[in-house]
Amino acid sequence: MNKHLYVSILLTLFSTGLFAQCIGDADADAFPKKVCAPGGTVNLLGSVVGGSLQGASWFPPIGLADPNSLNTTANVNFPITYTLTAKVLTNNNVINNGDFNGGNSGFFSNYINNPVTLWNEGTYAVGSNPQALHPNFAPCGDHTTGSGNMMVVDGAGIAGQNVYCQVVNVNPNSDYVFSIWVASVISASPAQFQFSVNGTLLGGVLNAPGATCVWTNFTAVWQNPGVSSALICIVNQNTALSGNDFAIDDIEFIEICKDTAQVHIDVVNVDALVLPPPIISCSNPVVDVDGSLSSSGPNITYSWFTQSGNIISGGNTPVIQVDKPGTYELTVTYDDGDIVCEKKSSINVAGDATIPNAVANPDYYMSCNQDSVTIDASGSTGGNGFTVFWNTPNGHIVSGTSTLTPVVDQPGQYILTILSTLSGCKDTVVVNVHEDRTVPNAVAEPMDTLNCRSNDIF
Repeated sequence: MNKHLYVSILLTLFSTGLFAQCIGDADADAFPKKVCAPGGTVNLLGSVVGGSLQGASWFPPIGLADPNSLNTTANVNFPITYTLTAKVLTNNNVINNGDFNGGNSGFFSNYINNPVTLWNEGTYAVGSNPQALHPNFAPCGDHTTGSGNMMVVDGAGIAGQNVYCQVVNVNPNSDYVFSIWVASVISASPAQFQFSVNGTLLGGVLNAPGATCVWTNFTAVWQNPGVSSALICIVNQNTALSGNDFAIDDIEFIEICKDTAQVHIDVVNVDALVLPPPIISCSNPVVDVDGSLSSSGPNITYSWFTQSGNIISGGNTPVIQVDKPGTYELTVTYDDGDIVCEKKSSINVAGDATIPNAVANPDYYMSCNQDSVTIDASGSTGGNGFTVFWNTPNGHIVSGTSTLTPVVDQPGQYILTILSTLSGCKDTVVVNVHEDRTVPNAVAEPMDTLNCRSNDIF
């Protein structure tokens, strides 16, 4: 039997036939083959070749919508391997001379063979025309071709007699379908059949059709208990002496081949874990935000995002450097081309509350109409625990040297320094005051003379 082997990083798929004579072949697949933790739904897909499907089952039945369907769905929460067992009806008929074209051979019967006439009950013959064996029988053609042989029977008045028996070799691990075609050759009191295998009756009583020459099929499944040979028999349970006459043809005992295939479903776990970062301070203005304990390896990528902070470096690495307090979010992604799994984690980076911040407009202007300006640094850090100090190398501070709104009256450079008395941290900002004292120049022309020829004076 041809086998298929499919191997990938997380999927092992194979099928194995149990015996050489089995021609049925099962394959199993799944879509998707992986799910993201904590779990998800996959489609289990089975297929068979080499015969007609008689039954299918998946094992274990954990999470399965229908374990007895060739195609089903599974709710997977942990890595698991599912095994498909398929039963395929093959073309392997183990009956010898089941169409009776070999004549009266390959079988035995409790009835008496009389190839000439079937006037007596409990007799049979192999022939192509029942009426040639009894004038009251209908002239039926056989089931196989309409012109071949069949077994014609004049039913006995004793119940439980074997009309037909044959010993066959069977596969100990295969079940079989017992099949027979039956036609009544006289309409009165149709025959009543039962099958038996190794002396055990199989199924219920089957009634032959009332109309003559109407071929009807009867089947039953025999579950092999593990034996290598089987005595199969056809029993007529009708004891009527009048009527009870029939023909049988195309007896089959066909193997149901069992084949298995496996498919593995994996669960992808992705973790995003960020360690608590240090506090940003004047002595530690740049800190690491560490996500290195997150998932790593092939198909794993990292992405950092912040709206309130500032990333200096490492935006696509497990560890980033930041220099501003705020919330930082790490996204860890697994992407192998078949499935994408993500996990996110966020952390808050705090700043030292004693870090001062000096803020002021960098440029101010003095004019001939404005001899002084007030520098506004009120957006800076101030209050208890902070010292404010202004100085200038070339200007002049009129007032407010220790406030956030000093008054100056000379152009020049003014430097604000804010010092934290708790941590010793300081911050500075430079303000430039410019002077624009340009005096406008007014020019007047001599007056012209107004006369009778002109109303305008230029």
